[in-house]
Amino acid sequence: MTVIDKLFKRARETVSDFRAEVAAVQEKIAQLQEEREAVENMLVPFEDATQSLDRWLDEVEQRGLLPLGGFTSGNSGDWPRFSERTADAYLSSLIAGAMREPIRQYLLDQIADRYEGRVSGTREEKARRLDEIDTQIFQLCVREERLIREAQSFGMEIVRRIGAPAEVMIATDASLEAAA
Repeated sequence: MTVIDKLFKRARETVSDFRAEVAAVQEKIAQLQEEREAVENMLVPFEDATQSLDRWLDEVEQRGLLPLGGFTSGNSGDWPRFSERTADAYLSSLIAGAMREPIRQYLLDQIADRYEGRVSGTREEKARRLDEIDTQIFQLCVREERLIREAQSFGMEIVRRIGAPAEVMIATDASLEAAA
């Protein structure tokens, strides 16, 4: 093997090394983006969902309280008037009041089913974890851009990933170095 052949071989290996390293960084970014989506879809703690259901049942029960005075006046003209709009409110209020516990239990069972195999956490936990993931993704994007620029400085062309943040791609080398 001639010296020229050795140089070309080493150049091809260098290009391959850069591409492999960029691909590894991009794979980690994709994994973190999937994790971020899972955290965004994280359910609130079951206790919070239960409290929310109870508040909703209270609201439904109170929303359509019937004006009972019409029944006690002896005058049928004082009976509650129904329209399409008020009939639903009255009916749901009556059902929520008369059958609250069975309705509550039925809905709690359905809510509990949604928690099976899913992660839950408080808003604070969710926000903290999203911040951590966003920081990791940003650091990896900086690493990716630095690798691409380094490859370009050797005359190699590595295509940037779709969705790479513009603020990283247009940052100066000094800014990328400081962010690393």
